[in-house]
Amino acid sequence: MNRLIAFGCSITYGHGLEDCFDPITNRAGPYPSKFAWPSIIGEKLGKEVINKATPGASNLEILHHILNFDFLKDDTVIILWSYPFRDMIFRQPTLSSPMLYSPVGAWLDDDMSKNWVKTHSDYDMVIRSWYNIHHAETYLNLHQLSNFNFSANIKHMKEHRPKYLNYKNLYLDELHLLLLHHNDKALDNNHPGPIAQLKLAEYMLYNVSL
Repeated sequence: MNRLIAFGCSITYGHGLEDCFDPITNRAGPYPSKFAWPSIIGEKLGKEVINKATPGASNLEILHHILNFDFLKDDTVIILWSYPFRDMIFRQPTLSSPMLYSPVGAWLDDDMSKNWVKTHSDYDMVIRSWYNIHHAETYLNLHQLSNFNFSANIKHMKEHRPKYLNYKNLYLDELHLLLLHHNDKALDNNHPGPIAQLKLAEYMLYNVSL
C-alpha cells in the first residue's frame, strides 16, 4: 500500500479533537488524531498514513523532520506549513539533555525566547519560512517524491513572497484558511474541529492530484 506522509504543526496533528485532547492540561494527546486531515485523506485514497506533525512546530522544525525521515520511493508527501513566527534553536545533545533543539517564540517566557524576540522581526521570520518551504520542495523533488505544500498563514506569507524563489508544488489559496476559521472548533476551543478538518481534507483533495 502506498503511504501518505504528512508534516505540520498542531492543526495537522489534530490537537483538540476527541481522540487527541487532555482536558486537564488542555494539551494534545500522545498520538495524532484519526479525525485530522491526514487520516481523512488516507482513508479516502486507501493509503497508509504516517502523521509526523508536532504540536507547536515551527517551519524550521517541519523541515528538520522532513530531512530526517526515511521515505520510500512511492510515498506521497503533504505538508501544511506552520505559522512563520515560530523558531527553534539547535543544540548539541548530551546524556543529561538528549533533545536536539528547543522551541523559541514570543509566546514563551524563557530567557532564550526573550533574547530571540529582540533579534528577529516578523519580516525576517516570513522570509526564513519561504526558504524552509523551498528547501523542502527542492529536496523532495530531487528524490522524485510526489509532494504538495500548503500554508496555515496565507496573509503574511503572500505579502512577502520572494520573487527569486520558484515553487512547483505550492498551493496558496485563502479558501482553506476560511474553512479553518469559520467552521467548528475543537474541544480546546482553539484548533479546527472535525468539520473544519474534513473541509480542509476536501480542499486538499480537490486541488492536488493524489
